[in-house]
Amino acid sequence: MNGIIPIVQIDTDITSALSTNDLEKIATQDYRQMSAYLIGKIPAQALLSTEELHIFHTEQQQAVTAQPVAAKKLVVVLKATRLCNLRCTYCHSWAEGPNQTKPNQTMRFDILARTIRKILAIPNIKHFEFVWHGGEVTLLNPLFFQKLLWLQQQFKQPEQHITNSMQSNAVNISDEWLAFIKGIGMHVGISLDGIPAVHDSRRVDYRGRGTAQRVAEGLKKLKQHSIPYGALIVVDRHVYQTDLREMFDYFGKIGLNDIEFLNIVPDNRIPAGGKIDENYITYA
Repeated sequence: MNGIIPIVQIDTDITSALSTNDLEKIATQDYRQMSAYLIGKIPAQALLSTEELHIFHTEQQQAVTAQPVAAKKLVVVLKATRLCNLRCTYCHSWAEGPNQTKPNQTMRFDILARTIRKILAIPNIKHFEFVWHGGEVTLLNPLFFQKLLWLQQQFKQPEQHITNSMQSNAVNISDEWLAFIKGIGMHVGISLDGIPAVHDSRRVDYRGRGTAQRVAEGLKKLKQHSIPYGALIVVDRHVYQTDLREMFDYFGKIGLNDIEFLNIVPDNRIPAGGKIDENYITYA
């Protein structure tokens, strides 16, 4: 297992502290559950900073209530950070936020702890899926994600089942992140805008360079690490008018067979009555 779950810090100190019941529980869990379970067993003082320890203990002492919701499963989409290595022409998330002089913001630990606790306090939900967006999540240190998994394990109820997935542009996923994602068995959604001619016209880096080739290389790395992945395609008029045979031949060439399509959303900064770009599609 060396190199597969390095972030879990499996060593004799941790595993020897597990009871027989703990070990039996691990044996009945799938890979993702087992990884999260072991992360949850890391001592707080070995994972959190002094300030984070104080925040965690304070949160434990606070009352929390939540109302039931009319669902059996809850999918929660959370923005972990606005930090991003791309400057997509239709996205301004990286430049938004209450402090315009510091646009690249990451969720603080106190907000992370409070949010996870309140979500898992919903009394009638047994299955939770957390989908982590950015920005670009992989620009953060994997330790951020390890801590949120740890928090989930501290606040979950015994009967609750939690899964996590993340959305990435796959432009520059580090080896450290690849090992971590593999180790916890997490699914990765890839942001892609069709064929390179279209993709490279708007999914550009901060220097204005297209990223299609780097995305294809990122997909290759995910496949080499046996990490499950799929693609989310933003559809505007250019994608809509692309020859379908050309598009799906390209998807097959770069190893994509799990694809979802998402209609592009007009810029919410357009004033009331303002003109919406003709590339947006209406299905009315």
